[in-house]
Amino acid sequence: MFNIFANRKDVPVSTRTRMKQLQWDKLPQQLAAKTLWGSESPSKEQEWVNRLQLDGVWQEMEDGFKAKELVRVLVGESYR
Repeated sequence: MFNIFANRKDVPVSTRTRMKQLQWDKLPQQLAAKTLWGSESPSKEQEWVNRLQLDGVWQEMEDGFKAKELVRVLVGESYR
């Protein structure tokens, strides 16, 4: 049986709010393996994740790409 998620990595950071959906062009796995995010450099990847968190980059991305939240005004709660 073929597992389509076999090559996916665990994500060490996740957002606290719902984010906008972005449409990305998929980078072929062969090219991704040659980058910082390749499986050959997990310590460098973690170093960058830590640096981006400490510098506030993750928070800026959350603030800039946060999905709009629908606010429901509940009128007449007593009418239930």
